[in-house]
Amino acid sequence: MARDVFVLEPPMSHFEKQVWVIYKAGFANPATDGQAINYGDWNLDYGGYTSSKLKLPFEISSKVFPQMGLYSSHDKVLIKTHMRMIARHGIDGIIIPWVPKHIDNGFIDSSVKIILKQAKKIGISVAVQVISYNGRDRHSINKDINYIASNYGGDEIYLKFDGKPVIFFEDPNDIDDIQNVIYYRKNELFMITSLTSFSQVGYALENGFCGINTQGVYSNYTSWDLMHKDAVERGLLFIPMVSPGFEYFGTSISRKSGKYYKELFTQAVNSGARIILINSFNDWAHGTQIENIVERDDYMPNENTWGGPPNYYLELTKSLIKDFKDKKA
Repeated sequence: MARDVFVLEPPMSHFEKQVWVIYKAGFANPATDGQAINYGDWNLDYGGYTSSKLKLPFEISSKVFPQMGLYSSHDKVLIKTHMRMIARHGIDGIIIPWVPKHIDNGFIDSSVKIILKQAKKIGISVAVQVISYNGRDRHSINKDINYIASNYGGDEIYLKFDGKPVIFFEDPNDIDDIQNVIYYRKNELFMITSLTSFSQVGYALENGFCGINTQGVYSNYTSWDLMHKDAVERGLLFIPMVSPGFEYFGTSISRKSGKYYKELFTQAVNSGARIILINSFNDWAHGTQIENIVERDDYMPNENTWGGPPNYYLELTKSLIKDFKDKKA
């Protein structure tokens, strides 16, 4: 049975606690799409890996691999399975990193439309985050906003605050005159900007954003309580982002068998935030995934790369979310 989709009130009002997760929707495989996207550019340095389930036609760099195989974001059955998995572990919604159609030949746009249909069956809210791309400026951002609002925003499952479609933006502070786009759309859209430092809270307000989310695995989580207080005083929604770890071609943050994830989640809860964003469900390329891994005969994940059974992080997430939602405000 589908769950109710939350429609939140403005940020200064009380609303139920929620947890969302970054969901990557740019994966393609030869079986579904005739090509490999976001798999083929991975370069495995840890020995050959073969599996009858994965049937690898190419190499990948991750030390752990998806239990569901090297899947396609256009596979409707896979997407529905993911949405069920996300809902079953207490997560309320997904945020999809997004680029306009001319950047990736419309691949993610097609993924979003598939995901909206499948998420509706389960009751999982969906929103998008406009990430950095070549040529992004205030003119292209304005086109992006119009497209998202027209093509996704009207869907009943699309995430809305006070009836306004929610759009996230990754690192928009390098876009000149963005205020001329964001500020004058705030009455019709609820736009949230990422930030990495305490000093950027004022930037968000000045440019017309309605909320802020911390971004990046190196965000200073010890200041989240101060950032939350400052955001609330300015009438902004504050969303801390937590991650289980990070690994990307030699740069890493150890998972410490889940201890790092627990520490960040605790800091997010203690900040007073009503919404927590997890990075990520399935960003395998950067090692931030909580999606189940496949067991391997040739490699035993250690405390840095995983540190538990294949379903360890989804089960840990479920427990952390329960504690968060059960805690009295």
